Amino acid sequence: MALLRQMGVLLLRMGPRGALNVTVAGGPVIGEKVPDAALVTLDGRIVPLILEEELPSGIYGTTLVFTSPTCGSCSMIPAAVSSLASSYRDVRFCVLARGAAEGLSGYSRLFPTGVCIIPDDGTLITEYSITDLPYAVFVDSQGVVRHKGIVNNREHLEDLIIKGLAVCRHRRDRQAAEAQAVGTAEGA
Repeated sequence: MALLRQMGVLLLRMGPRGALNVTVAGGPVIGEKVPDAALVTLDGRIVPLILEEELPSGIYGTTLVFTSPTCGSCSMIPAAVSSLASSYRDVRFCVLARGAAEGLSGYSRLFPTGVCIIPDDGTLITEYSITDLPYAVFVDSQGVVRHKGIVNNREHLEDLIIKGLAVCRHRRDRQAAEAQAVGTAEGA
């Protein structure tokens, strides 16, 4: 009993940690472009990953959440994505669910309307070299991986989004400052 109490104390002291950035051989790494692919949702819509000009104003990127309806660790994903999708309107959410499209219709009802549900037969999981689920990848509007990692709880997923957004916003601010400097230099 004392051992369990000490474990509880340690867990409280450690607090929630950010997304577990697990580096595996293969797959796109942070700072690298993802394969230019159009993903097809359960309802047949095409969702391109790289579309800087086409993203609605204010959208900085896409969070790809790799999950499976049969994965015990993934059971928190629908609630976490639902909550975060309403909080982070400047991020597009795509849930890549392992399994055939026919078996995912019930699973897709657990997510809000704006979340793209994409069936994955294992091809994308292999392409991204993902070994453990649930896993998430934050991709900016140009298709560059900004953050990735295992997301065992809502806090992990939110941390991943915050870190991805920070990079995107910094890039946007730097580009605006450079454009302003060029405009000022041309006006002088």
